[in-house]
Amino acid sequence: MQEENRKTFNKCRKSASEYEVDELVAVKRTQFGSGLKLKGKYLGPYRVVRKMRHGRYSVEKVGDGEGPKGTTTVAEYMKKWCPTFGANVEVGWPNVGSRYGRGDFE
Repeated sequence: MQEENRKTFNKCRKSASEYEVDELVAVKRTQFGSGLKLKGKYLGPYRVVRKMRHGRYSVEKVGDGEGPKGTTTVAEYMKKWCPTFGANVEVGWPNVGSRYGRGDFE
């Protein structure tokens, strides 16, 4: 029974991504509390400082982003950093609560 469960579990599982030292990554937010529901799911950017065994990494924060200065994390809670993650990009849509928020553009 246990072997059958292992085969079923591993059938859909993908291998963890590999990250190199000095690569920029985003780290998944793992602590939640009041007022964090609308915040981003990832923190960063972080720079990979050291690669450890079993898919673990030591990372340190780059810049003034939200999150701890340094931490350790696993590969499944990381993804490559994209410069547009932290950018406030104008897309031409009205802000929620603006006078044009109901589709009546001028």
